[in-house]
Amino acid sequence: MLVNEYFVDHPEMVMGLHSAKGTMYGGGQYTVQSTGELDKQLDKAIKTLPENVAATDETDLEEEDKGEVRTIEGRKPDSYVLQDGKVWQVDAQGRLLEPEFKGTTAVNTAKKLIELRDSVLDLLKQELSEESTDEQISDGRAKLNRLYDEFVSRRGAINDRKNDLIDDDPEWPLVAALEDEISKPVEIVVKGKKTTRFVSEYVKGTRSMLTMRVNFPRTEPAKASSLSDAVTISLNYRGGIDPQYISKLTDSEVEAVTEKIIAEQLAFENPATGLLEAPDMYLSGFVKKKLLEAKAAAESNPKFKRNVEALEKVQPPFLPVEKIRFKLGSNWIATDIVRAFMRDVLKIDASVNFMRAGEDTQWAVGLPEEDSVENQKRFSGGGIPGHMLIQDSLNLKLTDVGHWEDDGDSRRYIKDAKETSAARDMQERIQEEFVKWVVKTPAAAEQIERVYNDLFNGSVRREYPTPTFERFPGASDAVKLRDWQKRGAMRAVQEGTLLAHTVGTGKTFTLITAAMEMRRLKTANKPMIVVQNSTLTQFANSFRKLYPAARLLVANQKATKGDKRKAFLARIATGDWDAVVIPISFFERIENDPERESAYVQELLDNLEAMIREAESKQGENYTGKAKSPLGKQLERSKKRLEARMDRILSRMKQKTDKVINFENMGVDALLVDEAHNFKRGDFFTKMDRIKGLDTNGSDRSMDFFLKTRWIQLRSPERNVVLATGTPISNTVAELWTMLRYIRPE
Repeated sequence: MLVNEYFVDHPEMVMGLHSAKGTMYGGGQYTVQSTGELDKQLDKAIKTLPENVAATDETDLEEEDKGEVRTIEGRKPDSYVLQDGKVWQVDAQGRLLEPEFKGTTAVNTAKKLIELRDSVLDLLKQELSEESTDEQISDGRAKLNRLYDEFVSRRGAINDRKNDLIDDDPEWPLVAALEDEISKPVEIVVKGKKTTRFVSEYVKGTRSMLTMRVNFPRTEPAKASSLSDAVTISLNYRGGIDPQYISKLTDSEVEAVTEKIIAEQLAFENPATGLLEAPDMYLSGFVKKKLLEAKAAAESNPKFKRNVEALEKVQPPFLPVEKIRFKLGSNWIATDIVRAFMRDVLKIDASVNFMRAGEDTQWAVGLPEEDSVENQKRFSGGGIPGHMLIQDSLNLKLTDVGHWEDDGDSRRYIKDAKETSAARDMQERIQEEFVKWVVKTPAAAEQIERVYNDLFNGSVRREYPTPTFERFPGASDAVKLRDWQKRGAMRAVQEGTLLAHTVGTGKTFTLITAAMEMRRLKTANKPMIVVQNSTLTQFANSFRKLYPAARLLVANQKATKGDKRKAFLARIATGDWDAVVIPISFFERIENDPERESAYVQELLDNLEAMIREAESKQGENYTGKAKSPLGKQLERSKKRLEARMDRILSRMKQKTDKVINFENMGVDALLVDEAHNFKRGDFFTKMDRIKGLDTNGSDRSMDFFLKTRWIQLRSPERNVVLATGTPISNTVAELWTMLRYIRPE
């Protein structure tokens, strides 16, 4: 146990006994155990300290030499200002500090960049003001062009690396957005041969504040020419059908408007919620359940008969058993069907039990006292009787045949390839026999049809309409969104969404729009966008280009190091931001609540223990901490492996994170992730073992991400988690399951 050397040499200064029983960051932590009354011990210790001793550090001496510390109000932390002809940087307390760059050239360049930034901010305010005239805005743009042209003529493009002096200023992306990045072919000679390479070059933006008005006052329409237009405006500007807003647009009473909306079939009243829903929303999703709700409501209120009629028209067609894919192992098939199959085909009256705990399921088949030739001979394979092959099939396992051999201090399993092949061939034959038996057995076929259609054939995919406005409220005219970007953004606002769009389709602007719409429609208070480290600056510039007036907090390169990172975490937690943009490396260092981590692991372990208890109970055993049944022993081994693995993962996660502010206390209530394939290797359970390429052990990164998305989903079920990637699947379908688990855990 490590103890500070001072306290080893001065035990009288320790107010108790050294101990390793501390629990602040887990078990086995250093602490001091009390041995008496602390106030008396402190008085005694203080009297032993020397008197009238003080030291002044170098920082204090430097500040005394410089005089009073300069401060400024109304400036954002990390911003640069000009005062008394000098360049200063503002810290979190409003103090003016000398910048890191030195030299006359660098300082003069920074001064010109600050002038440019202030000119951009002035023009931005003018464009957003309802009181500004076209002449004032034109003058502001002329001034900005003059400053830009002067800078470029003497110092080159503002995004040139040599001009990266104030790029950690929170308003810098506004300045950077004045230029467009283009690729320019350049001929070079490599090993005596000419070749062409493309290099990046920055030019004056063709659709930037330098060339056109890109911002307008944020105003909502006050009038609508018709009720239909009013409903469309409400959907666009309020994210749904708001009768009060529509009544103002049409200058009508709320009740009259509501009745007219329903009468003209512009919306449906959902009897389960009492809210008005647009037809594309109400007549999609789990329409079978909605039909049952509408029929129940129509019995007491005839106005819902219209709902019933509309929902009946969109019900998916009933699927007969011949069009349903099922097998032994489909966990929605009732145990009595499996028992009846074994009774009719294998001629045995076996017991069949099914257990579920969380995501895990287990089947157990028990052989009765009276066996049969069919079970032991006709439907056996590799020496394994038919009922055991069926149990493996029910648990989605391929049967192995072999034996154990002692190998020194350990044992190893020797698989018999020939017998294993025979057993698996028989498994396939039994599966075929099961499907044939169900189809020709009316009672079983009817039950399969009914259960499958009720559970899996009651949904209709929703088609999202394209918002009718040219630009979203608050957005700039500098960027024209395509229709799929608009639909993607609106869908992301309404439900957890995976934007599986290919490269070049504009996922960046879709994510940005979704975050700003969440803020505008109040479905989120503080969206966080996670991006690749290498694209952070580009993403921030794109954000400012689309929403120049947004209150944006970006974790630039300097903010990701040491104490700056901790200060930045505090700014996230204490600020009112339209969006927070951070790189993935920063995101992974944000700690989850240790108690919630432990609770999640305990939940997994409790699920397995519940299965063990159920397995023991169904075998007539009383579980007292050690399983006796084969299935119970198998589950116990799974539980031990899971417990050890979770301990290792949590230990590694703790080493990587900052112990400052955990994710739950930052106020983040929406998570939007670019290049989300970084998190597609998640934990999952499957009984289909030994499948090549299928890795059920997720990465630390994915588990950390899952815990964060779980927190978001607890506060906003089925919403506010948006993933964007062009490659949701690169190896197995399990990766897509992991993605869907993040956005739709239920």
